[in-house]
Amino acid sequence: MRKLNRKKVLFGYIIVLVIGFLIGSFLTSDSLDDFNINFQGNFLKNDLKGNSNIVAVSGNGFGIIGKVNVDIVDGEGLVLVNTNPFLEADTQLSAVTAVNVAKGLTQVNLENKNVIIDFNVPNINLENQGVVGGPSAGVAMTLAVVAALNQEEVKDIIVTGAILPNGNIGQVGGIVEKADIAADTNHTLFIIPKGQGEFIYYERQVRTRNVRGFNIRNFVLVPKSLDLIEYFQEEKNLTMVEVNNIQDVLELAF
Repeated sequence: MRKLNRKKVLFGYIIVLVIGFLIGSFLTSDSLDDFNINFQGNFLKNDLKGNSNIVAVSGNGFGIIGKVNVDIVDGEGLVLVNTNPFLEADTQLSAVTAVNVAKGLTQVNLENKNVIIDFNVPNINLENQGVVGGPSAGVAMTLAVVAALNQEEVKDIIVTGAILPNGNIGQVGGIVEKADIAADTNHTLFIIPKGQGEFIYYERQVRTRNVRGFNIRNFVLVPKSLDLIEYFQEEKNLTMVEVNNIQDVLELAF
């Protein structure tokens, strides 16, 4: 009788374990499905697009405004940059940094997506302007990726600045030329890196000194400064705003 009872108890344990396993598998399957939907979001099932204005300085010293376009498609987590127009290595590095910063800002996993970045810059070609180079489109690329991920549009503003891995904005060149083209194309807001609202230039001056009865003239370069923020606001109705990091830019761009 005791052996029979033990067999019944053992059989009962087995039945309970089997039923528990089946129920657990069912619940786990539903939970994973919900997790995937909540994590990816409906929008990541489709291709995403975003863009932002970019500004550059041509080989002949004039500012040029174009677009950086971003497409996010199914892939293997790659950052792909269109090489037409030709790009220097620092621009390609800026593209990778921009995507990484945008992922950090939006908390979106792109390991199963490719980010394709394409520059549309008028009048730039290899024959008369050389290649597109420099890190100054980094902030604009970051905005375009964020716009794609959030399905938002960037305002019609002009921004220049290098994007650093921690989200800070690095200084770039050609601020005056870029501000000129921004104003000439009727844009009213130009975002620049912190500390670049003052332009330092050198003025050639002649200084005369008397040495033993002889007047000796020396040519020297004397540093001068121009408040670009004040100048462009008063002369060209262009508001220039200095920013420290990408969070400052986001508040102005969306």
